[in-house]
Amino acid sequence: LDPEKAPTDWDDFLKTCEILKEHGITPISSGNNRPFTTDFIRRTLVSAFFSSDEIKNFYQQGRGIASEEYRIIMNFCLTLRKNEYLDPDGIFRPYFNYSPDSFKDGKCAMTIGLLSDIAHWKTFSDNIGKDNLGYFPNLVHPKMKNPGVQLLQNAGLVIGINKNSPNKELAYKYLKNMYSKKSLYFLEDELGMLVPVKGQHLPAEDYPVLKDIEKSLKNTGVDLEQYTKSTYIRNLLYRYDNLLFNSMEISIDDYIQRVYNNLKLF
Repeated sequence: LDPEKAPTDWDDFLKTCEILKEHGITPISSGNNRPFTTDFIRRTLVSAFFSSDEIKNFYQQGRGIASEEYRIIMNFCLTLRKNEYLDPDGIFRPYFNYSPDSFKDGKCAMTIGLLSDIAHWKTFSDNIGKDNLGYFPNLVHPKMKNPGVQLLQNAGLVIGINKNSPNKELAYKYLKNMYSKKSLYFLEDELGMLVPVKGQHLPAEDYPVLKDIEKSLKNTGVDLEQYTKSTYIRNLLYRYDNLLFNSMEISIDDYIQRVYNNLKLF
């Protein structure tokens, strides 16, 4: 494999996974308890296959579920699972500790997400060596409307101050300091969190992978999760994803039909 050229083409990526497996290397670290890894992969691919308008209305009347593109995505995820390109030991393990640990320990060749607040470019670079870490944002497929687009998952905190609190002014000062530019720079320098601060200087000279990350951030897609307002949809997907990917009890056809039937009147 060429370490300077990531296999972003759809078919080349699958061939690369097979080469890695043949050489005793698990291609992708995973923790699919709920599921997570396959959900991250699906949402990343949805952002590339569909337009922003299609993503906004993806679940209405199940139109996105019934599309040819969605079947391609789900078949891809199932291929990763069946061929053991996803770490089979991680299928029923929690993503947020098992997957990063198995990647940074060198047990798997790839991991999902180097921009995470849990494990990311800084912790991995410090662990396996800054010159041993590469990055690519997405795959490329002929049917994609936004091939290779970077997906950013929304995350954040909502903090409230009780208006009857005797210390509300002090609490406000604390929060103002907590979210000051100085504090945000600290989060970036010490923890590797990429925070939305204008004019931030990322240490690309110390962490070369940041050059690829910064380049990818200029071409970002729309996250399906942003328009999944209902817990009904989330729980529906988790239930059937588990049957399809984890236990592999149902087929792709059965999966799509079941999810569609539950959404066609939504």
